[in-house]
Amino acid sequence: MIFQLYGWDLVAVITFIIIFVLVFLLIITISLIVGLSVVKSKFNDIGSVFITALYCALVGWIPCLGCILSLLIVRARHDTGFLAAIVVLIISFLIGFLLTYLIFVVLF
Repeated sequence: MIFQLYGWDLVAVITFIIIFVLVFLLIITISLIVGLSVVKSKFNDIGSVFITALYCALVGWIPCLGCILSLLIVRARHDTGFLAAIVVLIISFLIGFLLTYLIFVVLF
């Protein structure tokens, strides 16, 4: 093949990365919807939560500051209080961890 990367087909690698990112965003979105439903947020439709998940994924990689920025993003975008945003992120983390674990147990 003409497109090779360390013996791997480059198109297959790019396809895997795109699918991985979309599944990751879907898991974050589902867990944020559950967390926002628990604290009874006003804005918990799937489009708004997906954009929040995208923002949190973009800033979440920053050490220490990523958690604070994710908290502020959830608080601002979904009109929740400070403690409610903390609860949403904790619930989101737990459900996201559980969903990821179940997906890997089923696949592997």
